[in-house]
Order: sequence, then structure tokens, then C-alpha cells
Amino acid sequence: RSSAASDVYKRQILSHCIAQWKEEGLELGSPISEDEVRRVWAELNQETSADVVELYTTIGGFHEYTFDDDLFWSLWPWQYLQERNKELHREGIVFCDHSIEIDCWEIRYETRQHSSVWSSHGYKTWSSLEEFFKQYLEDPWQLL
Repeated sequence: RSSAASDVYKRQILSHCIAQWKEEGLELGSPISEDEVRRVWAELNQETSADVVELYTTIGGFHEYTFDDDLFWSLWPWQYLQERNKELHREGIVFCDHSIEIDCWEIRYETRQHSSVWSSHGYKTWSSLEEFFKQYLEDPWQLL
């Protein structure tokens, strides 16, 4: 069951991101069922946190592999996420990138409630998906 913190993330921060992407004309992927999220994470040998479930049961990434207007950032489509992570063999799940994988970010399980976000350069960038998307909204260039 979702915690109050993940509910805030889903309703406020994530909904603001979704509104921004829609305003930019980005087509968004359909939500993924919780069972499917958990199945894919397990298939990729990862544990699933509540914030990961909240993200993907709300939005299945961008509909196509395309970029936002400002940062050239892409929230990977669900199918692309699965395909790329079978090839990449990282410690976590890579879920988004900047400028055709110049930099990528991966989700790494921390607790049942949240996962952290790591740069492909090997360091933790944010302690949670909530913090990552909050920074994306406030100043996406700080993600780099």
C-alpha cells in the first residue's frame, strides 16, 4: 500500500511533470499495472520500491523515445526501458537519459518506500525519485 509521502509525490510533483510534458506536446505512455512493474523489476533482478510503482502505474514513460523541449531529456518508454536494461547490466534500472544517452540515470532500490537515482557516471544524484523529479521541475539543468 502507498505511503502518504508517495501519494504526495504522485499527486503533486509527478502531476506537475505530466502537465509540463503535455504542455510541450509530448505523448505519454499508458500506465503500467503494478504486477507488470514488479514482474519486470524482478526479471531484471531488482527489488521494487513504492515510488517506482507509483511512477509507472501513473505513467508508462514517454510514448516514444523522444526528448523534452529544454533539456533534451527522455523518460524512457516502458518497452525501451526493458530492452535497454537487458543489454546494459547496471547495478540499477536505467530509466531516462539526456541527449541520446550522453548521461543516463538509474533507479536503485533503497527501502520498500523509495529508490535513489544515480548518474551513469557512478554517483548518487538524488536520494529518491521524488527529489529527482522535483529538481527536474525546478531546474532540470541541475540534473547534469
